[in-house]
Amino acid sequence: MNCVWMILLCACFVTVQSDKFPGSIKRCHLKDSNLDDCLTEGIQKTYELLGKGPINAISLVGIEPILIDKVVIGAGTSAVHLDQHYENVKLHGFSKSKVSKVHMDWAKKTLEYETLSPLVTQKADYDLNGKIMVFPVYGKGESTIKLSDVTMEHAVKFKEETKGGKKYLIVDSYTLKININGAHYDFQNLFDGDKLLADNILTVINENWKEVFDDVRSGIEGAYSEVCKHIANGLFTHIPYNEIFLE
Repeated sequence: MNCVWMILLCACFVTVQSDKFPGSIKRCHLKDSNLDDCLTEGIQKTYELLGKGPINAISLVGIEPILIDKVVIGAGTSAVHLDQHYENVKLHGFSKSKVSKVHMDWAKKTLEYETLSPLVTQKADYDLNGKIMVFPVYGKGESTIKLSDVTMEHAVKFKEETKGGKKYLIVDSYTLKININGAHYDFQNLFDGDKLLADNILTVINENWKEVFDDVRSGIEGAYSEVCKHIANGLFTHIPYNEIFLE
């Protein structure tokens, strides 16, 4: 789960002045027959660079951690009927992501790619209220969620817009499909600090992590897709696409 995939992608291409563009990031030509391979290499390199800190030349912050103000996930429909509110979110682990299956169709203005992150850790202030299985759950406090082998499939659809005689790409839709191979949840101060109740419900949650995650998967995908779309458009709407992509 994350919110900077399109920023990471854009960092592979964006240039305001060629002498300011980081020479360590590979630039790609739209008409290159090996465009997808080029994009894969460029995106991968950008993850590694942003894991070490910001790229000041193109005003991109580092990704260890990724900072998000707020994430809201609605209640699921079966096992997890739980409203989840997270604030001051910090995500660790995306700098270790491996990029694959990149494909851009310029005629259709679409981009698809996949990422695999061995371990993603989310730390945040939480507010939970609802039920997990038959057990009522509520609490506010600090939380840590660890997700193992996080695979994300990204599908982005652009549209073209002209402003001031210049052409821009706008992210029309952004969808994510997320799969994981394991999860561990820790919520401090559940049940207003009742440790016995908290320990019992956390055992249930962690023993049934797959059911818990599957039940809120669509909510997580929707929440992070919207964050990604918002961040991506913050960059694309300010830079003409002929300055993003080489022709």
